[in-house]
Parts: sequence; C-alpha cells; structure tokens
Amino acid sequence: MDISVDLRKRVLQYVDSADNHLLRMMEALAVSYHEDESENELTDAQKGELDKRLQKYNEGKMVFQTWEETQAKLDRI
Repeated sequence: MDISVDLRKRVLQYVDSADNHLLRMMEALAVSYHEDESENELTDAQKGELDKRLQKYNEGKMVFQTWEETQAKLDRI
C-alpha cells in the first residue's frame, strides 16, 4: 500500500475518534501549516533578481571565488 494512503487512513482514524480538544489542535496545525507555506513564497522582486542572476550565470558573466580567496579578501579589510 502507498505510504501516503496508509498515512491518510491512520490520520482519518484519529479524526473520527477525536474529542473537540484534539480536533481544535489539528485544525490549528493545519491553519499554521498553510500560513507558513504562503510566507515561503518569493516576491516578484525576488523572482526578478533570481532571473537576472540565472541569466548572468547562463551567459558566463558571473565571477566565482573559492572560500580561501574570500577569506583572504576579508582578512585584508
């Protein structure tokens, strides 16, 4: 059996036998989960910046440094 189907059946068994307190907790968890999902979405400005960076990368216009080179630069500051 698919693990997702089995998990859904077990959760539904809990829901069917749950008291009001458990149902409220489950609802709060579901609401919180959906609120967190929308908080993790990128803004249009962030998506635009990522698109610009990806284009520069694809065109070979990005400059990369090793960690050692970065540390050496910071040590000179």
